[in-house]
Amino acid sequence: MSSIVEEAQRLRRIAEAGPIGKRHSSFALYELLGHCMRLAERCRDPSEFAELQRLFLDQPRSGNRRYIENGSDEFTLVCRFVFADLRSGTERSNASRYAHCLREAAKRQIGSATLVEFLKEEGGINALFLGRPLSRQTVTTKTLRLTEPITVGKGVKFTVTLIRNPDNTYSVIEGP
Repeated sequence: MSSIVEEAQRLRRIAEAGPIGKRHSSFALYELLGHCMRLAERCRDPSEFAELQRLFLDQPRSGNRRYIENGSDEFTLVCRFVFADLRSGTERSNASRYAHCLREAAKRQIGSATLVEFLKEEGGINALFLGRPLSRQTVTTKTLRLTEPITVGKGVKFTVTLIRNPDNTYSVIEGP
């Protein structure tokens, strides 16, 4: 088994090399996230976590920003390292989204051995990212994910009553 530093650096090279996250490369991203989950699982060992954290903090960056807070979990640490963009000194915008995805997978007891297949079969990153419970009591959105289709005529006004579900979808209570 390679050291956690070698593995993290290998995964970063993969992320930097290809168009990860583009529609045509979703499965490549899922494979990379499976490896990231394995790395996060290794970080449960405090010595492995400390080694990866040292690597992260020693990397080149712009200004004084470190892009992780004290107390950040293994998912944030792994994703912020693997998906860093060293050219601009900032991490890619999706790094935290990927960390949320891995965190939610862990909560659902989806480990590295089954994560890739889950993402392929269940709708990708959004199946986990959008499915995480929100701690806020109110949600602002302009796009709604309904649990069932509704049919309405073009140009016809309609009223629908919805309820927000814990997985951030909306069920139709009353509708057309």
